[in-house]
Amino acid sequence: MFNWLTRIFRSKKQAEADSFAVANENRERSLAKAASQTYVDKSVAEPKVRARDSKGRWLPDNPETEANEAYK
Repeated sequence: MFNWLTRIFRSKKQAEADSFAVANENRERSLAKAASQTYVDKSVAEPKVRARDSKGRWLPDNPETEANEAYK
């Protein structure tokens, strides 16, 4: 019944917070929609990991071989 009063007398900060909440909700919805529409083939999308020795140091690639020893 008195919604029009709260809209008239609400503070500017509250109005900004409300608009931010709406914008954030819209952004989350669009991200969720984009994520649901994307298909990722997990066998192809595996990230490469640098190979390390027993002390934790990175192993370099041997240029004399065809295989890349620097990554697992």
